[in-house]
Amino acid sequence: MLIITAVVLLWALFAALRPFPGRDVTIATGPVGSAYAQIAEHYREILARDGVRLHLVPTNGAVENLERLRNVRAGVDAGFVQAGTTSERESPDLVSLGTVFYEPLWVFCRYATLGELLHDRPNARISIGPVGSATRPLALKLLALNRIDTTNLQLSGFVPEEGVHRLIAGEIDAVVMLSAWDAPALQQLLLAPGIEPMGFKRADA
Repeated sequence: MLIITAVVLLWALFAALRPFPGRDVTIATGPVGSAYAQIAEHYREILARDGVRLHLVPTNGAVENLERLRNVRAGVDAGFVQAGTTSERESPDLVSLGTVFYEPLWVFCRYATLGELLHDRPNARISIGPVGSATRPLALKLLALNRIDTTNLQLSGFVPEEGVHRLIAGEIDAVVMLSAWDAPALQQLLLAPGIEPMGFKRADA
């Protein structure tokens, strides 16, 4: 009986002296001008009300966020990752906290379709997102499904804000973005004269 009491007392002492979770949290966001960066800023304001300091780490996107989350030495506690980027088997130590918003794949240019663009500009300059973003592999898959030979294209990897600036300035012909509709960079393109989002006949599939 004495031994059991001693064990219980030691456990209670350990529980009382154990440090509480820190008040600092680090989150991997995304590029400047992205929906991730915007949402992270909102989270920082909300958590600050309860005395929690949220530190934002800009990245190139979901793929880089996932790499940082998998690396325990990266110092990242949370991050935004698109559904389908990983699986429970591939990332057994990571937990999803839920869905935040939907992210359509957007393609903006001054033509109605990719066919029209490539007819006029066989060596079209297209930004498909930086390495480390989820936009890039999805854009390459989209081009492959449409049987477009990328060897003739001038593919670049601008972050959304830079891609928008270059498209409006006429320095590139199209930009591909995987983003929520209310992202600042996306809203800028929706209001830009002469630039329209492309439609795809297979969108429902």
